[in-house]
Amino acid sequence: MALVDFFSIQKAQPTRGSKKGPSTGPKGLPAARLKPFRIEKRAGGFSIVPNTEMTPEVFPLKIHLRCAYDILNGNPFRRFSDDDFSFYKNSLKIEKTNADCWPTDPNEIDVEARTSDFKIDILGFDPNRDLIVEAQS
Repeated sequence: MALVDFFSIQKAQPTRGSKKGPSTGPKGLPAARLKPFRIEKRAGGFSIVPNTEMTPEVFPLKIHLRCAYDILNGNPFRRFSDDDFSFYKNSLKIEKTNADCWPTDPNEIDVEARTSDFKIDILGFDPNRDLIVEAQS
């Protein structure tokens, strides 16, 4: 007899009805809700554009944005400093089409998109740092 006979564990045979493979998850969950906008990265900033799959009924659309530079440890939004950038100052360039926006904090801005062909470009961030953008509608 070999040691394999004493120390080996037999593979369990699959029982009837069980199948190997990816699980499909719980049934009966609603489909994921589509965001009505996309955030596109640009050199020195970002753009907010409408999702092409959205219907015009969702407009006017309110969006709340938070921005901060990424950091190695911790929450970048809690560690934000006015010395990084500020929406109140003129150092950032905001171009808007069919939308209005106004700052609510140095690193937060509210946007109201009026029509389905809106576009907002926010430029002037440090291109050598990673920008984190959070958006909620």
